[in-house]
Amino acid sequence: MWELSVPRGADRDHEYSNLTVGSAGRWEKIGWSGRCFVSAHGGDPLVDRELAVARMMEGEGVKVKMWFK
Repeated sequence: MWELSVPRGADRDHEYSNLTVGSAGRWEKIGWSGRCFVSAHGGDPLVDRELAVARMMEGEGVKVKMWFK
């Protein structure tokens, strides 16, 4: 699945699929968003990453409403 989401030769730790790598100023900008809703289902293969991003956004001061089933 990752080969469809990132440039050729890149792995899933590319900045397109892993928000914790890449542009240094990205997290400062995410803090400006104010609030966010994150929804995921247990059958989703990316649920762990979605939860991690939601937690990081909370750490940056974004009001995050999470719904995980």
